[in-house]
Amino acid sequence: MEHYLSHLPTYWEYELSDAYFMSPETILKIKKYHFRFAMMIEGAQQSLKKNVDTILKYDPSVDRTRVLRCLFIVKSRAWANKDGKRILRPIIDLCNHHVNATMPGNCATATCKNNTLKINKDIKNGEQIYLSYGKKSIFELYTTYGFFDPKGLQLLNMSISVSGKKPEEYKTIKELKDTYGGRLQIQNDILRYITPKTFALLAGNPHQNLVNFLMKYTNKDKLQVLHKLKEFITLQISKPYTLDTIHSLNPDDFTEDEQVIKEILLMYKKIILGNLQWIKTEYDKIKLF
Repeated sequence: MEHYLSHLPTYWEYELSDAYFMSPETILKIKKYHFRFAMMIEGAQQSLKKNVDTILKYDPSVDRTRVLRCLFIVKSRAWANKDGKRILRPIIDLCNHHVNATMPGNCATATCKNNTLKINKDIKNGEQIYLSYGKKSIFELYTTYGFFDPKGLQLLNMSISVSGKKPEEYKTIKELKDTYGGRLQIQNDILRYITPKTFALLAGNPHQNLVNFLMKYTNKDKLQVLHKLKEFITLQISKPYTLDTIHSLNPDDFTEDEQVIKEILLMYKKIILGNLQWIKTEYDKIKLF
């Protein structure tokens, strides 16, 4: 156990990466371009502070930095068990994240079940093993785990809902759920379907699952699909901002110490503008015929 604990990050390592330590000045800069991202960071800070204050209320003699380190470890390394409780899984929690870790690829990736790692290939000496932390957006990965991988597959998650209260609408909604996953909610006889997180925007185009869903949802009319997709992408822009705000994102606004934040916001810009360009290209193809 001592050997395992020695491999866990120190308080000072978390101080260099965790959003809890972000200054109000940096958050203000983020608000200039992405209000929701800034709110996520402030929410994470407030939640952690509340937990620390609650613990110290019962035992003020405990060192605050030790409490914070324990909470950082749980926040960034704990797994939810079948009862929804967060537990630490030594060794398994040393694996870093790769968005496609549950699929075959060039890197050694793994799935985890019942505290057992199942690797998809032979492992060379010194080769890194990756796990997937889930289909999390670039903002979720930073806020929860404190990292941004510029070489990784970057996602902006889309949450699309479809509602209905007529029998034929119920049938359509159930078919969408059976085909694409996600979840259902019902209230006041209105059935609501919410898409899964795999409905994502990639750096240059939408996830194929999203395109397939829209083709089915709009009765396979390509123009309707493109129009609906543009509508959904516009909703990803953090209000009250517009495309003009994204175009105006200036990398020089950020200092060397804010490099990670700059890279995240530039990737956000690339994803939004890249997908809008993809839509325009697809629309131009239709006009040619």
